[in-house]
Formats: sequence, structure tokens, C-alpha cells
Amino acid sequence: MTPDKANPLTLLLLLAPLAASGNDIDRDSLPDPDALTPPPMAEPPAPDPTPGRAADTDEIQARLELARLLADREHYDEAIQEYRRVLEAEPERIKARVGLARTLFWAGQHEAAAAEIEAIDTEDLSLQERLFIADLHLSNDDYDAAIELYAAYLAEHPDDHEVRHKKALALAWSERHAAAIEQFEALVEARPRDRQLQRQFAKVLTWADKPDRAIEMLQRSLEE
Repeated sequence: MTPDKANPLTLLLLLAPLAASGNDIDRDSLPDPDALTPPPMAEPPAPDPTPGRAADTDEIQARLELARLLADREHYDEAIQEYRRVLEAEPERIKARVGLARTLFWAGQHEAAAAEIEAIDTEDLSLQERLFIADLHLSNDDYDAAIELYAAYLAEHPDDHEVRHKKALALAWSERHAAAIEQFEALVEARPRDRQLQRQFAKVLTWADKPDRAIEMLQRSLEE
């Protein structure tokens, strides 16, 4: 059975951060890529003898901070403009591109956000930044890309139930029911009192044509 995310019953069963608008992600639930600590460098960079370069670097950092603050205050057009100015000067500045993608998404420009993340090599990102990109992929129904990044994150953080939940939903929405059931089983075991999770699991079991197990899970969710 194909999942129908437009069905009102289905919408009630989605993740709390996704419930407000189908499978859109609440911006407050997403990691802030601009607040992340960059990985330590193996060697300190050689000092730049050109004073102008230092000034340029300071200006770039100031623009990045300005863009972040503008986005946080929901001044999206201005934030987007600042991120683009940084990228005009330094096209390879990953933090600026991730910030731009995030801000475009929050501004409702989902296709533009997707185009920006396509240009990002996730190998250059931290785990948290990859998780942010995975959330954007999930919101754009690009389930394969989201699942791959969630799996990589969970390999290092297996106890992150929120991320496992997102992976489980991505698997279910892409009709990989057996894999989704495996993820939900782990979640229900870890969170045995989470009734909303049990009801979501029951819905996935229904999609997987396992009505008896779905009945059992719904009954469990209704126990006093």
C-alpha cells in the first residue's frame, strides 16, 4: 500500500517538527550550521603577508555573522543577499552555502534551497552539517539522499532517536517497509511509553500489509 502523506490521518502521525506543513521541517528544529564549531586544522595556516587579505577575511566573517543574525530574525531577503555576496567573493565557502540553503528553505524557496545543496560536497561537512543537509533532502522528498546521510550519522550516534525516527519515516515514505519496520522496532523498544510513536508504527505496518501487527500496536498505544 502506498503511503498517502496528504491524508489527514497520516498528517496527524508525522514527526512533531513536520506536522505543521506536511513533511516540511520546522526551522527551529534544524541544526544551525553557522553555530557549529569547525573541525580543528591539522596545521595552522601560514600567515598572510598581505594586509588586505586579513581585512577581506574580517569582512567575510562579519558578513556571515550578519547573514546569520538576519536569518534568525526572519529578514530572509537581506540574509540571502549577504550570503550571496560572500559566495561571490568566495564560491567555495561551505558555511555560506549551507547558510544560504537554510535561509532559502525558511523563506519558502525550496527549489532554490535544493539547488544550493546539490552543489555541496558532503564529504567536506561535519556530521551536524550533514544532518542539516539530510533534513533538507527529507523535506524535498529526496529520500535516498536523506537516508544515506541519516545512516552515516547514526553509525556514529546510534542512540539519537530523533534522527532514527526521521530515517524510519523516509524509509516508509519511499515504500521500503521492511527497513522502516526494523527502525520503528528499535525506536519502540527504546521509547516504550511513546504512544504517538506506536501509532505511527501501526500506520507503517498497515502500509506494509501487516494488519494483525498494526492492531496489536494500536491496542498497545491505548493501554492505560
